[in-house]
Amino acid sequence: MSTVPELGRHSWPVMASVDGTIDHLRALLGDAVVEIVEHAGEVGVTVTRAGLVAAMTALRDDPALRLNQLIDICGVDYPDRIERFEIVYQLLSMAKNLRLRVRVSTDARTPVPSSPPPAAASPPPFPQSHPATTAAPAHPSHTPPHTDHPPLPDMSGSAPHPAQTLPSSSAPP
Repeated sequence: MSTVPELGRHSWPVMASVDGTIDHLRALLGDAVVEIVEHAGEVGVTVTRAGLVAAMTALRDDPALRLNQLIDICGVDYPDRIERFEIVYQLLSMAKNLRLRVRVSTDARTPVPSSPPPAAASPPPFPQSHPATTAAPAHPSHTPPHTDHPPLPDMSGSAPHPAQTLPSSSAPP
């Protein structure tokens, strides 16, 4: 009897095997691939700026990967490189319990195209610029007021907040 349970037939999470993932990524992403690395049971792929949007869309929509959750986006600065900045996307497939790190490099002047949201409701293809960047208010003070909640208590000091008053029965003697 095997001591390692099959994926989906156990009571604890098991990371999906990355066997064959590198070959599948090369076939799926094609010319967008700069480098693919496997380390500590996880795979990372570096893609070109021009291929980023198509690569992220393919990773999300591919039935073998189903990388439909964006866990994190971060930036890394490598001052000794010509293209010193990397944008790193951490993707997760909840269905496959698979993680993938997608990286793209740039310099201080070259913009990186917007990536589609991993779990977007609209079908592909995605526009080159994400619509949320133009639909969002320019500043938080320009957001419409919320009207479905009670007003906040007066904290100006003229009256104590109800949580700061002691009940009369527990007042000190």
